[in-house]
Amino acid sequence: MKYPSKLYSIQESVVGKMTMLMEMIPEDGIGVEDFFYKIQRHMALEDFMDAMTCLYMIGSIDITRGNVVFKIC
Repeated sequence: MKYPSKLYSIQESVVGKMTMLMEMIPEDGIGVEDFFYKIQRHMALEDFMDAMTCLYMIGSIDITRGNVVFKIC
């Protein structure tokens, strides 16, 4: 997991990736797989998984049984 430091800017870190993902989640939700295919040119799978895990753990997103991602505001 990349943390902001001298090596990684905020945009390159997990914090920047979390912010980008939150801005790209539609209000009506999106499937996890569809969401990754939508943003795969912007970030690697490892970064996507790290950011999604952090967002879920802090309660910013919810993932339903059908693997649909929703924002929790």
